[in-house]
Amino acid sequence: MRTERDATLSMPRLIIPSIQVNIRAGQLPKDKDGNPMLKVPVNAL
Repeated sequence: MRTERDATLSMPRLIIPSIQVNIRAGQLPKDKDGNPMLKVPVNAL
């Protein structure tokens, strides 16, 4: 029943940022200056 419902839903809006943080065990990725930053594809999804 849940699989059928999930198939009709769109992708969650914050899925990419949450995956980036989860892959790094809760640590935010840092840019070249050491500032925390998330990288989100603009039109890849």
